[in-house]
Amino acid sequence: MPDAWSNKRERQYEHIEDSLEKRGTPKKKAKEIAARTVNKERARKGEGPAFLVCNTYRYTGHHVGDINREYYRSKQEELEWKTKRDPIKNFAQWLGEQLFSDEGKLKQIQQEVQTEMKAAVEFAIAAPYPTVDQVDQDVYA
Repeated sequence: MPDAWSNKRERQYEHIEDSLEKRGTPKKKAKEIAARTVNKERARKGEGPAFLVCNTYRYTGHHVGDINREYYRSKQEELEWKTKRDPIKNFAQWLGEQLFSDEGKLKQIQQEVQTEMKAAVEFAIAAPYPTVDQVDQDVYA
């Protein structure tokens, strides 16, 4: 086995595969996702890191007035995502199962994030409105 492939990476591959299977992903699909995530062949060749795209679910509407979303998804679907498929909760559970973290540390992280978000909102509210010549800066379409 080339030096670029490590026991740690093999364990990562196995953890990802196992985690996906526990969440109901068919074994063949779990193997495929885990292989793409860890990118076994690329790592074995020593070609550098892989990039993982994690798509998730938006719990709320597209805008403040988008309260009744039943015309494009059911309340049952939203409830399932909030209670069974929430990627943050599931990842936190997985971290605990693998003994990578504990509930105390995860709560600490959550509190730090909440504090940072609150400060960001306060900063944004206190910020002056842009001048006319700044309004279209950094806007792309």
